[in-house]
Amino acid sequence: MKIIRADVMGLCFGVRDALAVAESIENPRQVTIHGELAHNGLLLQQLQTRGFAMQSETDRGEIPATPQVMITAHGISGRERHRLESAGKQLIDTTCPLVRRVHDAALRLQRDGYHVLVLGKPGHVEVQGIIGDLQRYDVIPSQREVRRFDADKLGIICQTTMPECEITAIRRSVEEQNPHAEIHFIDTVCQPTKDRQAALRSMVEQVEAAVVVGGANSNNTRRLADYCRERGLPTYHVGGPDDLQDRWFAGVNCLGLTAGTSTLPETIDAVHARLMEIGAASERELRVPACRQQSPPCPSSSTPWTSAQWYEYFERNSRNLLPIPWGHPGRLSDPERRCIRRSIQEFQLGETGTGRHFLRRAADYARREGDDQYVAALEMFIREEHRHARTLGRFMTSEGIPLTKENTTDGIFRRLRHAAGLDLIISVLVTAEILAKVYYRALRDATSSVVLNALCTQILRDEVAHVRFQVERLALLRRGWNKWRFHGARLLHYVFFAGTMLVVWFNHRPVLQAGGFSIRRYWRTSWREFRLAMRIMNKCRRDLEAEETANPGYGRPCEQRQEFTVS
Repeated sequence: MKIIRADVMGLCFGVRDALAVAESIENPRQVTIHGELAHNGLLLQQLQTRGFAMQSETDRGEIPATPQVMITAHGISGRERHRLESAGKQLIDTTCPLVRRVHDAALRLQRDGYHVLVLGKPGHVEVQGIIGDLQRYDVIPSQREVRRFDADKLGIICQTTMPECEITAIRRSVEEQNPHAEIHFIDTVCQPTKDRQAALRSMVEQVEAAVVVGGANSNNTRRLADYCRERGLPTYHVGGPDDLQDRWFAGVNCLGLTAGTSTLPETIDAVHARLMEIGAASERELRVPACRQQSPPCPSSSTPWTSAQWYEYFERNSRNLLPIPWGHPGRLSDPERRCIRRSIQEFQLGETGTGRHFLRRAADYARREGDDQYVAALEMFIREEHRHARTLGRFMTSEGIPLTKENTTDGIFRRLRHAAGLDLIISVLVTAEILAKVYYRALRDATSSVVLNALCTQILRDEVAHVRFQVERLALLRRGWNKWRFHGARLLHYVFFAGTMLVVWFNHRPVLQAGGFSIRRYWRTSWREFRLAMRIMNKCRRDLEAEETANPGYGRPCEQRQEFTVS
């Protein structure tokens, strides 16, 4: 089992600095921590062992008995600060400066006559501190709680750990339901939270399940776990290594690991070590094929899989799909629907091709090569494409977006494939699959729809294998080509890819931009994906040629279907 750690996770500087202050206190028995210094059970136990008096967040109405009171990184209101100081308490303030910035923004909006809307979790200690000094406010935890407010000026701020996608959805609803009001938004989500959310978005594209480490009552940790679940990933929120269960990871090839901002590095490392033990035990139970071509749980080596192995992969993948939350009440807003309507119609149509000409060419090739499993594997691949079309079609119907039967770009692709040989057909298909990876990444982030996010996540998982399946076949087709023929084909493919990339940008720019892709990012991402696919193809081809030189006949399909299990 491969474990991918999020690039950014664990302690933020606010919690780290608060812990440093706690470590520097010489006489902890003279100090009461006013709430939880961090939402982490292990950390709180360590502080209590050192002698700190602990005051739960639900009992903060009582005046602590110790002469000193430590204010946690979550902060408190000015009223609460005055109450403690009036009781003669010396305050040790570890309020995160980014939380203090939210307090200042809320008070500034109030002074300017705005009715303050706090996007966050009602009852959370940070939110309680923010609203403690406000006269008129509303706390909005989700899009469903938005309503028409009786105010001409609305000021919006956020709890520092709110996910950006939820903020965007709530803002849109506030604007739609309050067209009469002047609305002023101040982005108060802290940068560490944004960095962790960005790292998580990158990670979930690569994994089949996720482990999120952090306290059970940590809001930012729970948000990370919710993000993974909303995208259809089996997700496990754990406090430490003892919470992990081996059975959770049966059949998982690639696992993601992240952690909340109150999680200690040693806890993350302990969880990682335990997951590696679980993965090692699972791998010992795997059955590998008798064929010389060793097959990893997911395609990653430079040796192409046999057609039988690909058939088994697609068959197993069809039984391990991510759950799609079809019953989720969230719907597209009118601007979101207008943004994606024409674009999703075109891509949904592109997934419906029958592949008849492709299958005929593949059958001719398979007879020549003696690879009777290739057509069966290709049919499984086409079946996955049709599943994409069905699920996208179901989503479109539920959102009132009609299906379309004609598209100029898709028609050009199909006519080009009909007039081509197998090598060119696959080259065209590789181009389409690579650009689909970029497009579905943008479509996933272009709206607040939980259902569409989950659909795109599943499609993106499938597309990784689709590209590998096709470039491996290109490697098999091109082995033995002389350098002029090979480099000529590669040059034509680069030119074709560049032209297609521009067509996709101009036809689908609204969705790409809504999903966070500027022309610069789109260009770089698309070329990076293309160059990666070509490197895989070239490496496979060179390895096949080298092995076939040493062992004539190597790289030809195994005559009999091998026993193969994809975990």
